Amino acid sequence: ELEEQKKQIISGLEKGQVLEGTVKNITSYGVFIDLGGVDGLIHITDLSWGRVNHPEEVVELDQKLNVVILDFDDEKKRIALGLKQL
Repeated sequence: ELEEQKKQIISGLEKGQVLEGTVKNITSYGVFIDLGGVDGLIHITDLSWGRVNHPEEVVELDQKLNVVILDFDDEKKRIALGLKQL
């Protein structure tokens, strides 16, 4: 059921599309965003044009953000997101 929902969401995605998501997890290498059923990752290099030592400098947990889809992989169900590209 959940897998089917994920497939449906991913099949509707397009590169360059802007979505609203919620910060779910912050790691040293990036930020995981819940896009309403699927998670995407903003890599630390896509958070800001400036230097970011840790993603916590840019976002906080449960923060709502607009993010742009940079790339996604149907097979692995991975979605690469960007914040600085907006």
